[in-house]
Formats: sequence, structure tokens, C-alpha cells
Amino acid sequence: MNSCLNAKKAFEQYRYSVYGLSVLSEIEIPELTCSQQKTADVVVSLRDVPESLLDPIVRRDGLQISESKCLLNIPKIGRFLIENGRSISIDRREDRSRHRGNGTRMTDLRVYLLGSAFGALLHQREWLPLHVSAIQAGRSVWAFSGDSGAGKSTLAAFLNRRYGFPIVSDDVSVLCPQDSKPLLHPGPRKLKLWKSAIDQIGFKNERLVQDLQNTEKYQLYLGDKTLHQPLPIRGLILLNRCEDGVPSTLERVQGIRAFEAVESAIYRPRLGRYLRSGPKLMQDIAQLADSIDVYQLRRRWSLENMAQELGPVLELMALQEAGIEI
Repeated sequence: MNSCLNAKKAFEQYRYSVYGLSVLSEIEIPELTCSQQKTADVVVSLRDVPESLLDPIVRRDGLQISESKCLLNIPKIGRFLIENGRSISIDRREDRSRHRGNGTRMTDLRVYLLGSAFGALLHQREWLPLHVSAIQAGRSVWAFSGDSGAGKSTLAAFLNRRYGFPIVSDDVSVLCPQDSKPLLHPGPRKLKLWKSAIDQIGFKNERLVQDLQNTEKYQLYLGDKTLHQPLPIRGLILLNRCEDGVPSTLERVQGIRAFEAVESAIYRPRLGRYLRSGPKLMQDIAQLADSIDVYQLRRRWSLENMAQELGPVLELMALQEAGIEI
């Protein structure tokens, strides 16, 4: 029997932990860590969800927000109602009305559940979700951020496969304002990689699931290979592109540039601006930028010569964290 399952209930319920929260779910979520906690910070359920909210203060592009609720309408997937930072209700009626049979794969449904829906919930709680891939070096964490396609997940996968740095989290991690110091709470136990990166780095024999139908991106389920406990975050490295033939460079950034780097790493920033007070969000970003080391890495967005291009990063982590020889 699945160790996440509580079979004593009239219907199946699964217990998990993610982002430092305990989750009680009606659907199985294999990307999350099983938990034995009796209480639940977040409840995930399947039920009817209204097509619109009463008197929303925001209404645009499939998104509606009221004082305590957030409604996401994802075409061909379903509707997600996020309330008070404590519950996510999923309605698949739209999905079934558009498709014959069982509709969208549960894998696709979970992509949006663990992405935008949980992102909205974290912002409702006024926590700080970061769109990063993170690895452990020594006793702390280094996180990589950047635009889509910048190679956040690929770099984490390469550092893990080639040098043995444990993967802390991929895609989304979170900082909780109640922590006395910046601690990165891991997200789902998966790594998102393009097919080319999987072949190049060497994950062909691992458990792979297509991220979304009709894409060349896959989820690598990490199981117990990731860390489950929060760790101090030492630094954030913003990934930018340089032209072919130009050597990679690593530059420390401070002041307003550090603030802008952290701001650019916020997950679903539009939801953050809508769901929490702007001044508080800016204050949390500024506090994090002052508390950690922030760098900018310029490199080619290519898998070729990655070990050489990551030389400055390896040297930085060796000197400050792990004490390894490079």
C-alpha cells in the first residue's frame, strides 16, 4: 500500500509535505514527499468550482482574484480555486467537456497544480516563492535563476551528475518569513529537463515522464535523492547569455542590481503583486537581497563545454562552501 495513503477514510486521502507545509490530498501526487503528519496546512480536493468569483478585484486572462480567493481557469485542463492560503479545489469539468474519455492526463493536471495553483497559495500566505533550481554545497544552498531557457535545471542536473552536489529543489522553492534566517524550503521532487539535456548529461535510464503532452520536456522523478529539510541559502546566481566565443564570467552584484536579480527570481510575480501588498513584497525582496550573496553568470546557452564554463561557479562554491579541490 502507498505509504502516503490514509486508508481509514471513506475516500482515498494522501498525506505529503512540500515547501515546509503538510498537505492532505484527494489525488495522488508522486512528485511530493510522503508525510505522516496528522494535521494539514493545505487541503487539495476535487469538487465543483464556480466559473467566476463574486465581485473580483482582478479579472484577466483566465485569472480572477478576490480578497481571499484566487480562481485560475486553465484551458483544456480545468479550474483551480485557491482560498486563504489553505486549500486548492480542482474542477475538471471543463477538461471533460472538451475531450472524450478521461480527458487530460493527471500528469498535466499536476503540472498546473504544483505550479500556478501552489504558487498562488504561497503568495496568499505571504511567503516568498522563488523560480530557481538549487543545489547543496557544503552546509548551505546555492540557487540558479534566469529566464526560461537559461538552463537552471540543466546546470543543477550537471552539477549533480558530474560533481555529486545534491539537488535541493527544481523549478520552485520558497522562503518563509517566520524563519529567523533565510532558509530554502524544497519544492516537488522532480527535475524538468529538455530531451537534449537528458541525452547529453546521462539520465536516459532514469524514471522520466513527459512534462506536458506534445512537448520535448520531461520530468525526472527524484524520489529520495533530493533533500527534504530546509537549508540556509548562501547565494543566488542569475544566469544570463553571452555570445559564442566569449568566455563565461561570474560577477558579484550588490545594491539595486542585487535587488533586481532577486526580484526577477520571484515565481509568478504577477500573482505576488495581486495577492499580497506591494510594499511587503518589496520589503521581503530587499531583505533577501541584503542577506545573501548575489552573482551574475554570463555563459553560452549550450551544453557544450559546460564544465569549463562553470569553472567560476565551482571555484566560488569551493572557496566559500564545500572546500573541494577543482
